[in-house]
Amino acid sequence: MIVGLFIISFLLVLISFATYRWLLQPKPNRLIEESNQPPLPPTFLFAPDEKALAEFQRLEEEARNINQKLSLVHRAKGGDKEALVESFSLNERGFYDEVLDAFVEQTKTDEEVWSLALFVKDKSLPANSNLADRCLSAFQKNPTRQLLGNTFHVVALSDDADLFQKTIETTIKLWQEKKLAGVSKEEIREIAESEFWVLAQEARNSGAGFLLKQTLSDLRL
Repeated sequence: MIVGLFIISFLLVLISFATYRWLLQPKPNRLIEESNQPPLPPTFLFAPDEKALAEFQRLEEEARNINQKLSLVHRAKGGDKEALVESFSLNERGFYDEVLDAFVEQTKTDEEVWSLALFVKDKSLPANSNLADRCLSAFQKNPTRQLLGNTFHVVALSDDADLFQKTIETTIKLWQEKKLAGVSKEEIREIAESEFWVLAQEARNSGAGFLLKQTLSDLRL
């Protein structure tokens, strides 16, 4: 997608320049040319042609938006987490996820994964399945009470009901193997039920969400 943004940005700038040059072309005055009167100053298409001007302005705005996105991706690759906040403000979830994935791909250690996850949490940003899955993997390697809550919360922020189901199953397995010290099954259920409501309504009402409700109900037994 990043290569596509470069190509689109170049084409928009090219089209904008061509449109601008066309708007500034003088309009020939045939009546003057056919008479012996001295020529009047040239009239331009720029002022009266409102539709062409509006199209030119639209292309300019679109080019600015694409350049802004390219800048945000570049900053993300440089580790500037504030690029995530600005990406989310564009209200384009697909683009935000791409920027978040750029950060996830750069994480080399579990500490870096949690640093990114806690930034997302503290800034009230959405997570995605890639980040949530990395958090679950990190939790499996170091299952602690604190990371238990953080893992469920990040997974819930991803709105991935299937991954939420996997998180419950993984946590119960760790508890059964006595790898989750100091945590009761009741506490796991309470955390899972609380974070369930963080999932988007669409995720809760999906087929995977229905199975998730059954799993939560079974935990009460």
